[in-house]
This record gives sequence, C-alpha cells and structure tokens, in this order.
Amino acid sequence: MRVKTFIVLTVFVVMSAVCGYAQEAILAIDGEPCADAGATGIEVSITLDNSAIEDDVAGFQFDLNFDKSALTKTDVAKTPRSEDLAIFSTSDTDDGIRVVATGIGQTISDVTGAIAIVTFDVDAGASGDYDLTFVNPKVANPAAQALPLSVVDGVFSVPCGGGGGDEAILAVEDACGDPGQTGVEVNITLDNSALTEDVAGFQFDLYFDKTVLAVSDIVKTDRTEDLTIFSFSETDDGLRLVATGIGTIVSGTTGAIAKAIFDVDAGAAVGEYDLTFVNAKVADPGANPLPVVVVDGTFFVPCDAVELVREDIVPTNFHLTQNYPNPFNPTTSFDLSVPTSEMVNAVIYNVMGQKVRTLVSEELPAGYYTLTWDGLSELGIPVTSGVYFCQVKAGTFGSSIKMLLLK
Repeated sequence: MRVKTFIVLTVFVVMSAVCGYAQEAILAIDGEPCADAGATGIEVSITLDNSAIEDDVAGFQFDLNFDKSALTKTDVAKTPRSEDLAIFSTSDTDDGIRVVATGIGQTISDVTGAIAIVTFDVDAGASGDYDLTFVNPKVANPAAQALPLSVVDGVFSVPCGGGGGDEAILAVEDACGDPGQTGVEVNITLDNSALTEDVAGFQFDLYFDKTVLAVSDIVKTDRTEDLTIFSFSETDDGLRLVATGIGTIVSGTTGAIAKAIFDVDAGAAVGEYDLTFVNAKVADPGANPLPVVVVDGTFFVPCDAVELVREDIVPTNFHLTQNYPNPFNPTTSFDLSVPTSEMVNAVIYNVMGQKVRTLVSEELPAGYYTLTWDGLSELGIPVTSGVYFCQVKAGTFGSSIKMLLLK
C-alpha cells in the first residue's frame, strides 16, 4: 500500500524540546537581498539563531566577504538584540568587512532575529548574483568560551528578480503521476506583477519525454478565458501553445494561465522527467515583446513523497530518523514510524523559520514510512545550499531533523 502526495515543504519553528539535537547557533543572511544597479541605502540583516544552545551569547565576530567592485558598505548598525553590547566595531577588509561585538556584563537579547544591519550601495554597472560569505565566524558565552556555530551564506542579486524587477516569470509547476495514470493536470503559471504593461499574449514550446508523457489537452484558466486565440499543437519534442487576445488581455498578475493534461505511459520507469520551456515569449496589447524569464519543472513518476514501506509490523512508538544521505544534493530521505492512525504533518523550514515546503499533511495508517524531499520549494524552484529542517508533528508527537544541502 502506498500513500501518494505531491512533494511540498513548510516553516520550521525552533523549540528547544523539539530541536535539542541541534546544539549550535546559526549565523545567516536574512532573506534574499537584492537591488537595482545604482541603488543606495540597501539594508541587509545579519541574523543569529541561538535558540538551540543553552549558554547566553555575549559576543560575536565575523568577516563578511563580498565583491567590493559591485557593493560598497556604507554602514553597519546594531539592532535591538545587540544594542546593549558595550563593544560593537566594524572595519573594512580587502575582501569585505569585519564585525566584532561583545558585552561587558551584557548579553544578546532574545534567541532569534537580526544582530546587525549592513547598509550597501550598489555600483551603477553591477549586474548578476554576488556572494555574501561569512569567514572565521565566532560566537562566545559570557565567559568568552566559544560556542558551536554554523553559517548560512547569502547572495545579493542585481537587479532584483534577475531583471531589475521588470520581468514576467513563466513557470511550470512540478507534478507527478503513476505509470498508466491519465488526466494529470499540470499548471503553467505567469507572474507579470513586476510589469507595468498588460499582457495580451504569450507563446512557448514545452519539452518533455514523449515516451513517458503524452499531452491530451491544454485548457484555459480564469486568467486566459477572455483570450480569443488559444491553440496548442504537438511538436517532435513536446507541445507548442500560442495564445493572444484581440482587444483582450490576460487577467490578474499571478496564477495559472494554462493547464496541460498529461497521460503517463504504463511502462514509465520510476524517475524524474524534465518539463522545459523553449522560445518563451509574452507580449503587450501592441504585440511588443515583454521581458520574461522561465522556471522549468519536473514530472515525478510515481508520486511517492511518502511511501508506506512496511505494514505487516506495527511500530510501538513514533520515531523520525535522520535523513540520508546527509549532506545531500538534491534528494534526501528519512524514515517515520507511525504506531497508530494519526494526522501527520511533515514540513521543511529554512534557518529563518520560513516554510519551504510541506511533504505530507494527511492522516496516515499505522506503519513504517519513507519520506523524500527533492530539494525544491513550494513553487518547484530548487532551493539554495544551506541548512534546512524537517519538522514532523502527529498528535502529541513532535520531532525535527537538521539537513544540509550542498551544491
């Protein structure tokens, strides 16, 4: 028996009772900082999560390296968490900046959140993704003893969204099906919220393995129901969709613009099959092309984010194992024992406590299960290298594991 569900992820809430296994603090860049070329006064938060260690934190230091030809540090400021520290000094280095902070009888307040704000100006000629890398980081307790620490580096993107915030994003959501399954709907989405122009038409080829997947139809959605032309045809490598309005536009700015209906070949092998955009275009009412980027997807055969592997022997208690392999790239698995039928929630979080994806949220019968995460976010986008957590809750049971993705 198998329990099938789409692979998805969610937010990690740090609790000492649940996460006592993670005996280290986590120094990280908050979010995904970005700005246009020439922008000034861009604030980047440096965070410290010390909820998993018993000692108070009375000091920290680190070098933050970055491309100084693209980014210029203009200020490093305290936050409410670090405002009581007596010493808070910053200096420039050849490769970035150095921050040293310590208290004389004072400690950092709270256990999560920003400990420093770095303000950057962006060079007018900058373009691309620039690494924000911690070097030689340390945290210490009031006795000046070093505490265990891990880091999560960041990336500063110029411009935001890879296109100055002026690009539409065409994406195909991840999907899955069992061999022989028919009528599997796959959403094709368009996010044109960053454009100032309306979208009146689009076209693209979508490539996939035609020995495994056969497209039976492509249908409109609420966003495209007013378009007068909406036609698709098969190609040697997949399908082609052309849609446009005569005096009409795509409604809204986010969400699905088409649903592709797939049948899965009965002999399809277990695996991951690419869904790839080729020659994608969007246009305004004047038929002028608009900037667009694409996010390809993956079709999984079968749909086994959660697989019941043993039902002949009923576990005596709940248990969540460490993931394997660990570190991983891009897929990892972990085992879950469920002693009684129970509503189970398994969610992936990043180090900021932000939900990344939900693996399962349903009632599972008693048995032994294997859960799998493919390193993709809720939107089907590969996540960056770093530390992630999977939190499982079932009734009164709660447990979490820490995972490391390395690319």
